[in-house]
Amino acid sequence: MNDETLLIVAVGLCLIMVMLAVNAGFSAALGAFIMGSLLAETVQAERIEHLVRPVTDLFAAIFFVSVGMLIDPRMMVVHWFPILVITVVTVVGKLLTTGSGALLAGEPLKRSVQAGMSLTQIGEFSFIIATLGVTLGVTSSFLYPIAVAVSAITTFTTPFLIKLSPRFANWIERVLPASWLAAIDRYSRQTDQVRESSAWQVLLRAYLSNLAVFGVLCIAIVIGLGPMLQGLFGETVLGMNGQLLAGAATFLLVLPFIWAMSIRRIGLKAYRQLWVNKRQWRGPLVILELVRLGAAVVVLAVLVSVFFSTRWALLALLLLTALVAFLFRQRLHGFYVRMEERFLLNLNQRELSRRRSDLAPWDMHLAQLQVRPDSDAAGRSLQELALREKHGGERRPDRTRQRPHHFRARPR
Repeated sequence: MNDETLLIVAVGLCLIMVMLAVNAGFSAALGAFIMGSLLAETVQAERIEHLVRPVTDLFAAIFFVSVGMLIDPRMMVVHWFPILVITVVTVVGKLLTTGSGALLAGEPLKRSVQAGMSLTQIGEFSFIIATLGVTLGVTSSFLYPIAVAVSAITTFTTPFLIKLSPRFANWIERVLPASWLAAIDRYSRQTDQVRESSAWQVLLRAYLSNLAVFGVLCIAIVIGLGPMLQGLFGETVLGMNGQLLAGAATFLLVLPFIWAMSIRRIGLKAYRQLWVNKRQWRGPLVILELVRLGAAVVVLAVLVSVFFSTRWALLALLLLTALVAFLFRQRLHGFYVRMEERFLLNLNQRELSRRRSDLAPWDMHLAQLQVRPDSDAAGRSLQELALREKHGGERRPDRTRQRPHHFRARPR
């Protein structure tokens, strides 16, 4: 796409997501944030950012001007005490929470204090939240000017706190006991070390992530896409019941995910290690497999409750699922593998596009070469030889014939 089309598509996608978020009961900012996150992971992210920058500046100016016009200074004078209290709570609270989070993440004490004192402000997103609360009638009208006042005050105080953060960190180091400082330093070093996970940890993490991802996908397809298909088919389609056809179509769509959730083998190395270990009790492994099958039954039960009214439908779907999984397990496996590979390719497309297939001049490295004493290259520099200019970067030395200008690497 050219620049104009790409700009229109990017802005249009953001507005569409805003409309969907508002219709779903969320804020418009959330929709724009989600679509911005999606566009930021594409291979055109830098180009989109360059094209959208003027639009961003325009709407940012409009946003802040509109925010300033909605401020009532009289409300700020009346509610000065809540503004002062919330400002103190914001500065102290964000200093403690952000600094503690950095410490738990393994950062040193000084860096954690600097991070905490650098993030003691609230941004313009608080305006949006306050406006949404006032619009929905769930908060008082004076909350908006309080949020704006606290944001303005913390914005002005943040540079001074950043400037004071090194001295404040040094003061904390002098006040804290030596044993505490040693413990924090030891914890920071330990978090940088790579630890090996046990087989149970690897297996449980794989099973839980598999159940969470595919369980959510299955329920989303049944509850979200199923009624849409039912409305698309209507009451009857070619003399057949539209609800049954919608249920069958939803079942076919959700079947690969049911197979991946309940039957596909995951964590094979860890599972095999635990299964062949005679000192380990195999009961938990069997329970994990039963949990996976139970999750599939739950998904089918939800499908039956949405589309079918008979009690025997669940049993019929269970038998049909088992039969299809047995007869077409190879095709289901191949279809799922292709779908997963395509998903991972799209997910990592940005990183893959950055990889270069050919070596650039700055990718070269030094190597030791051995030449004959009577060679014309002896005693001459690489600039004087001009090998790249004479022979090109892609041409390789001819090993069948010895020429004075060809080098051969010393064998290792």
